Amino acid sequence: FAAVVSMLTSMLFFPATKAVPEKQQNKSTATAKAKKRKQTTLVAANLDESSQKASAKPAEKKPAEKANAKEIQGIALADAKNIDPKVLKMGLKAYQCTLKKGHTVKNDTLTIIDYSKPSSEKRLWIVDMDDHKIISEQLVAHGKNSGANKSTKFSNRNGSKQSSIGVFLTANPYYGSNGLSLRLKGLEDQYNDNALARAVVIHGAKYVSQSFINAHGRLGRSWGCPALEVGKVKKTINTIKDGGVLFAYYPDKEWMQESEYLHC
Repeated sequence: FAAVVSMLTSMLFFPATKAVPEKQQNKSTATAKAKKRKQTTLVAANLDESSQKASAKPAEKKPAEKANAKEIQGIALADAKNIDPKVLKMGLKAYQCTLKKGHTVKNDTLTIIDYSKPSSEKRLWIVDMDDHKIISEQLVAHGKNSGANKSTKFSNRNGSKQSSIGVFLTANPYYGSNGLSLRLKGLEDQYNDNALARAVVIHGAKYVSQSFINAHGRLGRSWGCPALEVGKVKKTINTIKDGGVLFAYYPDKEWMQESEYLHC
């Protein structure tokens, strides 16, 4: 009797497990494996996408190639009414030709010097080619042998003590005998390509000031360098250094006809 009771109790509280056919077991296992593979693939894809987004670099901005010359010219003329519209237009053309010729322009500034104006007037402008506006207008001296108040002679020859015209690229700043200075690389053969050898640089000078003009009727003169006011030279150099374009203008007919930076 005890054996019968034990058997009934076992059947009541521990029912027999229902057997699953072998075919159904294989199907369930395959489904589970497929599901796991799918999840693994999705995780890998998400990780790969995240990695690509993290490593992707923004497209490099091309300096002022996007600039609309007419738009910049209109805005710049509103900012600085003293600049000759024809000179500004030529400066913008020279900037675009510099880009087309493949020069490395790292700084989105165009510095324009109009040597046809007297030294007693502001004749240097800095154009921000990215924001399409003139950000500076100031005095600049010319070379001793280029003229008195008005410059009429220009040279690329070492020892001439004359200014040079044409298109330059700004290079690196340094400290020299005139304090903080900025090297200029002349791009035009026969007109300014000796600028580095001649040490034609931007620097500050005490003879560039309104008080000097009041006393002498003109600025003092350099040995060929575009010298600036001492109080403005640091900010100017830091603004235009390392790959900006500088356009030094004078209505020299031969240069205007031959320059590859005015006809491209």
